[in-house]
Amino acid sequence: MKREFKFSGESGETVPSKLLQKSDEDEAKRRKVEKAAGEEAAFHPIKLSRSDLYRPPTAEELNQLKEAESLFHCSLLKMQMEELLKEVVLSERKKRQIDAFIQTVTQLLQTVPQSSKVEVSDLSWLSGAAKVPFLLVPTTTKGKFHMSPPASVDLIGSYPLGTCTKPRVVVDLAVTIPAVRPPLVVHSAS
Repeated sequence: MKREFKFSGESGETVPSKLLQKSDEDEAKRRKVEKAAGEEAAFHPIKLSRSDLYRPPTAEELNQLKEAESLFHCSLLKMQMEELLKEVVLSERKKRQIDAFIQTVTQLLQTVPQSSKVEVSDLSWLSGAAKVPFLLVPTTTKGKFHMSPPASVDLIGSYPLGTCTKPRVVVDLAVTIPAVRPPLVVHSAS
């Protein structure tokens, strides 16, 4: 014949001895896990009962799974974007070279000397092997032109915005031609 002992708990209620044994066992397991974690920081699997293994997930566990899934997709997308950007973004060295070239071209354009007016068909002003980049047909075209520095040279397009990509780098310069002012005609009042 088995005897079941009853003990009184802290609040004065009677507690069966079997429940006290279970809580003592649980306490011992908890201490053992804490001790192991403190020594080596190694994780030991906790044996769960069959009912604990197959119970449906709680709302909190479902939220954690959804967060983990979305973070996985976001970080995967982030890694893919970083790799893509490494392939198409200009390096700092290449940017410095392009900036130096742009500055040189801008200075050359701004230092174009003012020239006198010349007939369009007169090519005597050309030096050496330089050729006019357009056809002079007919050769009897009448008109005059002159060279003068541009009103402004501005960097436009994707390069100044930092969205210029490799392998074919395109840099756009907007060169503003100065306004042609008609000669002032002074009418005398007679």
